[in-house]
Amino acid sequence: DARSILPDGLKLREGDIVMSKVGETPRCAVIRGRAAEKLVPSSNLYIIRPVRERIDPFYLKAYLESPRAKKTLVMLSTGTAIKTISATALRSCACRAWTMTK
Repeated sequence: DARSILPDGLKLREGDIVMSKVGETPRCAVIRGRAAEKLVPSSNLYIIRPVRERIDPFYLKAYLESPRAKKTLVMLSTGTAIKTISATALRSCACRAWTMTK
């Protein structure tokens, strides 16, 4: 089982959001149910672990997929042939979503 060799911080949990690091338009999904036990994240994904007391993972996913957030992420992406979203750009975008919920 590939999950058995992963550090705990890299094992998916229910409510985690996985998001692609590469590509023209970022795609993301909220991990639900038994999927957390079966999936192994690749190095091309970010694992976003929202603190549920602060922000709902489905709200954050909806924000990250919104035209406003996509535009920001595309502008902050690097690379010419293959666009890559940096962790800094993702943090910036996710922080904006959190402040919007206050």
